[in-house]
Amino acid sequence: MTAVFPSSLLGIGIAVKRTPVWSTLVQTSISGKETRAAFQSIPRWKYSIPINFARVLGFSQQTASNEMATILSSFMAAMGQLNYFDYTDPYSNTALLTPFGTGTGLAGQTNQLLDIEGYPIYDLNGTPSLYVNGVLKTVTTDYTISNGLVTWVTNPGNALPLTWSGGYYRRCRYDMDELELEQIVNLCWGNGTLKLISLK
Repeated sequence: MTAVFPSSLLGIGIAVKRTPVWSTLVQTSISGKETRAAFQSIPRWKYSIPINFARVLGFSQQTASNEMATILSSFMAAMGQLNYFDYTDPYSNTALLTPFGTGTGLAGQTNQLLDIEGYPIYDLNGTPSLYVNGVLKTVTTDYTISNGLVTWVTNPGNALPLTWSGGYYRRCRYDMDELELEQIVNLCWGNGTLKLISLK
């Protein structure tokens, strides 16, 4: 089971920076004319997440969990940049009748679920609801799903719209191998930043 980034910790700040990243080759001739080539068909996303504070058990009677240990556990389990995990993008995390293609009427049709910005997703948060032309379909009977890829058992009719609703994650890794936190007061750390980057 894929690990999930602990976004719900109280000390993680709301001021998350969210940056789309493209990869483009630009060559400029002596005359100033440019030749450009894209290396990616979709962007990756960088996130900068402030840690305002992370309390240790015993900080106060209201400290119900060891927040510092939770953050460190996530970073250590990922081994810095090595392993990926699921992250709840604060902007793009829920589909509501979001389009992800049209039916072809042909046997064996597959469709990748798309997020609200039109980009592929692979990791779901909960059980999705899939619709063909507004009609709710049943998993196993009408389709199967794995890593966001829908394989239709009952093929959607030609040109019928496909939509879905449900929660999803962004697959990410840490974009850092070091994590620096400052002890603000006894049993409370903070003033750090977690940097993530999404994976394709």
